[in-house]
This record gives sequence, C-alpha cells and structure tokens, in this order.
Amino acid sequence: MQVGAAAVLWAVWLSQNDMIFNKTVIWSPMQVIYKATCWIRFWSMMQQEEGQMNLKKACLQLETLTMDIFAKNGRRFSNRLEV
Repeated sequence: MQVGAAAVLWAVWLSQNDMIFNKTVIWSPMQVIYKATCWIRFWSMMQQEEGQMNLKKACLQLETLTMDIFAKNGRRFSNRLEV
C-alpha cells in the first residue's frame, strides 16, 4: 500500500512539474494514473518475486478499474497514453 501511495504522489508531482516547467498538457487524469502504475512496476523489480507479482496484479487491476470508470461515465480514451 505504501508503494502504491508513494507512486501516485510521485506521479502527481511529476505531472505537475511537467505542466509548470515543460508546458505539457495533461489531457486526462488517466495519464497520471498510468504514470503511477509505470512507477509501481518499475519499483516492483526491486522486490522479491512474490512481491513483484502482487504489485503487477495491483497495477493491472488499477488500470482496468480506471478504464471501466472512465468508459461508464462516457469519457473517451485512447489506447495510446503519454506516460
């Protein structure tokens, strides 16, 4: 849970910095969520094998849940997200 929370906060921080300093446009909150799952997967490589699998499953569930929520609320999304 701590890794996930840290990854989400880190992704928000990086996205904010991109918007401020690089004038990057964040089109969807999904970009921030996918950036967080990318960091979680990266950090999972430093875990033992069982921990890696748990983190990767959690990332997949979070991505699936996010896509379901956005799709049910009529939001259009692309399979190509900039992370």
